[in-house]
Amino acid sequence: MARTFVPSEQLNFRSAATGTHLLDKYLEDCEKGGFTVPVLLDNLFTSSGGLNPSALDFRVTPNSSGDPVFQARFGHYTDATSGWFDTNQKFFRQKGVYAANVDFDLLDMTQLGQKVFVCIEAHTSTALLDATKFTQFFDGNAILAEIQDFKTNSEPRLDLLEEAVLLDIDVL
Repeated sequence: MARTFVPSEQLNFRSAATGTHLLDKYLEDCEKGGFTVPVLLDNLFTSSGGLNPSALDFRVTPNSSGDPVFQARFGHYTDATSGWFDTNQKFFRQKGVYAANVDFDLLDMTQLGQKVFVCIEAHTSTALLDATKFTQFFDGNAILAEIQDFKTNSEPRLDLLEEAVLLDIDVL
């Protein structure tokens, strides 16, 4: 059976958004990193059409200055160290004990007494911690109070329960 083929340079794709394109060039431009369009789409979506939750990874790692930096990568890698890029977001840099005249960036951390605070607005600190520019991250006093409450109120009852169980099964 005879067939007639249209040369590919004559096939156009017309996009309502971007105009007319040669189909070959348009599809080649869609390929990224040596991956075909179907492979790229399989990385983005599950077989049921939903977004693939494993297509995007995040981590926090030290940069060359030792500051923790938020990184991301897209796709699937056989090498755990490949594909990461810096988001240029510093992440929970420790600024030590709270002091005046310290430059704080968003997400910097500082300690005041038994509490740890995270900066929510970049600023230079004053003599007193400005609670409108920080959020409390951790309260060591509250944790110690919970531990003491457990030791006082719950631990003796658990000891009695353990003893009752061991007596019931004739271990004691």
